[in-house]
Amino acid sequence: MRGNHEEWFMAWARREGFDDFALRRAMGGRATLDSYGVVGLVAREIEAEAWRVPEAHRRWVEEFGLAVDLEVQGHRYWMLHAGIPSSVAIPCMPKRNRSRPQDFGSFRSVGLSSVEARIHS
Repeated sequence: MRGNHEEWFMAWARREGFDDFALRRAMGGRATLDSYGVVGLVAREIEAEAWRVPEAHRRWVEEFGLAVDLEVQGHRYWMLHAGIPSSVAIPCMPKRNRSRPQDFGSFRSVGLSSVEARIHS
């Protein structure tokens, strides 16, 4: 599933700029850059090395969903990355069920903290 790290990665890989916030130790950006052989240390240098990401990998990451429909031991969950605003439409949710939120089961937000909410009509 796609979250903020993948969004940062894709913006950089599409040559839309590099957010140096990704270089903070907790974000793991440097390890990702190293894995592609990027040697730049500042945003300008890093931006110039976006060509190192193979096109096939860019397409693969772009296909990650914003939500995942998951069933575990008979319980249905929608897995969402923490921090997706409620105003963002999630296109992978089946249109046939959008008018009946109780059909979605439980939402589980994954990220720095995990929360679960039961959907009620």
